[in-house]
Amino acid sequence: MERGIDIKAIQAELLCMIKDIHKVCEDNGIQYSLTGGSLLGAVRESGFIPWDDDIDIMIDRTNYELLCKAIQNTTQFQMGRGPWLQHIRPNVFLSEIEPYVDVFILDNVPDSKWQASLKVLLLRLLQGMLKEEIEYAGFSSVYKVCIFFSHVLGKLFTRRFKLRLYDLVSQIGDSSTAKYMSITNDSFGLLKKKHESSLMSAFEIHPFENTKLMITKKYKEYLTVRYGSDYMTPPPVEERIVGQHANRPHVKNESEGI
Repeated sequence: MERGIDIKAIQAELLCMIKDIHKVCEDNGIQYSLTGGSLLGAVRESGFIPWDDDIDIMIDRTNYELLCKAIQNTTQFQMGRGPWLQHIRPNVFLSEIEPYVDVFILDNVPDSKWQASLKVLLLRLLQGMLKEEIEYAGFSSVYKVCIFFSHVLGKLFTRRFKLRLYDLVSQIGDSSTAKYMSITNDSFGLLKKKHESSLMSAFEIHPFENTKLMITKKYKEYLTVRYGSDYMTPPPVEERIVGQHANRPHVKNESEGI
């Protein structure tokens, strides 16, 4: 947490922003769900997890394309992108907080095991190529070598080319039905997590702070895959890590305690 930034102030701005985004989705028939810590907060706290400082939504590829068009037609927001993660940001920041809403995209997991593994491998390679700064903490020696060489390889190509390739690889398997889907623009360690393809087939409106937002009806299944069967139990105090997501939405700490 940066000095002088109150987490409650961040949450207040994010709440105003997600209300407007929900209205955009509602007006355009777009289906989305809160995801990650935001979905966990909705289910466990009926709002923000007290130490969480961002809002995440997930959306399938078809609805994502609709969302991009809808956002383009607003005067409030624009789509942006970190190294590979898409986000929605205000056209004008009204304070020093600079709120963002991260957008996680679900694509099919190929039914073929080798194709599914190859897809994850290519996405991880491209993430390494897209990173402007590399971190080695928490990775094995083999992964550290791979991270280094993918970073060097990335310098040979333009960012635009790498992002186009990332999006093409993300959509491998989308042309046919599949048993599973996964978030293809998630962090390195989470790309292998997969969910039943019915995850985004039915939704409900769920209380979140002083409003109601959309969540998947399969939230129990999602949260179990994402956090384990004891997701309703808050972590120990020492693991309740406040991130920097409101100011740097593309920086995701895979070990954050929520």
